[in-house]
Amino acid sequence: MGGQLFLERFFWFDAEVRKGRYPNASTLAQRFELSTKTAQRSIEYFRDRMQVPAEYEVAHKGYYYRQAYDLPMLQLSERELLALLVSKKLLSDAAAGPLGEEISHLARKLGSIIASGLPGAVNPEDAFSFRWNGFSPSDPIHFQLVSTALLQSRPLSLCYHSPQQGGCTMRTVEPHHMVNYMGTWHLIAFCRLRGDWRDFLLSRMSLCQIDEESFAYSVDGDR
Repeated sequence: MGGQLFLERFFWFDAEVRKGRYPNASTLAQRFELSTKTAQRSIEYFRDRMQVPAEYEVAHKGYYYRQAYDLPMLQLSERELLALLVSKKLLSDAAAGPLGEEISHLARKLGSIIASGLPGAVNPEDAFSFRWNGFSPSDPIHFQLVSTALLQSRPLSLCYHSPQQGGCTMRTVEPHHMVNYMGTWHLIAFCRLRGDWRDFLLSRMSLCQIDEESFAYSVDGDR
């Protein structure tokens, strides 16, 4: 708990400096209910041990950064960093398609941080990959419509391409759950046409449209 509280002080101090508010021992002490001496020791630790380029400006009675400064990588073990890297790669590859752009943006930012903390000459981005059997990417627009209908408990009208029937049938379904299995998005929904529960692949949907009405969502799947 002590380490967490110390980090909270550090992140607050850093944010105040970046906002040009010139924090000092008094404001730090007031914010975290510390003694002024304890607050000053914290600032000295930031500057001397964490290599924060903080200098005191007499005119503003507070600290500023004398040069550009990036937050240091938090102290994680190599195994923790590797676990984080694998998780990031897993999420990036599994979500390709409807969430690809958003995930890729976050993955690039996270990857640069992880890479800076890992030893070795091999690029960690090239060291791991995942392969999904039967991967079927979903249309981003359909993904958004389906997820919106699910979260708002509203029926979804769609044309579903069934491999068994070899054609497309118009359905109205009540979305209850979405699952990503082996890289492919599925919708678990009650099909009003069949009068029963069905597992729909988003990649086989077209002409999706959210209906205006709503239905009673049930966590256990009962209707």
